[in-house]
Amino acid sequence: MPHWDPVRQELRLGEVVVKQFKVPAANQERVLAAFQEEGWPRRIDDPLPPSPDLDPKRRLHETISSLNRNLLRPWIHFHGDGTGQGIRWRLLIPGETATSSDADGQRPSGAAEPPPRLFRPHGEYGRRKTEVRTNRRRNG
Repeated sequence: MPHWDPVRQELRLGEVVVKQFKVPAANQERVLAAFQEEGWPRRIDDPLPPSPDLDPKRRLHETISSLNRNLLRPWIHFHGDGTGQGIRWRLLIPGETATSSDADGQRPSGAAEPPPRLFRPHGEYGRRKTEVRTNRRRNG
């Protein structure tokens, strides 16, 4: 479960900082505070206050894009809910990109959220290199 610490301006997954603000970012911080206050539901309504000179959907889109930029660890992804009025989040599986999930950005129902892996098990390291070398020998 993510945790937003407004004093340290850090978003954490467990003990790992995934995003940290060096300068204030009011809209992003407001979104993270809303998720934290509501206990990190999968979706929240747009928490940004109205601004007469800005289109709310565009401002929400830009805030979501900013939340996904400069992550220290790409283990979380924020996206719109498709209506322009809400925000969703999800954890990324190691090696997954934000666009390689289901069309709606959600995991299949019943799929468990894996904890972020900090390292690969020993056997996963060199396997791909060995396969590539073997294929080169066969093909070339």
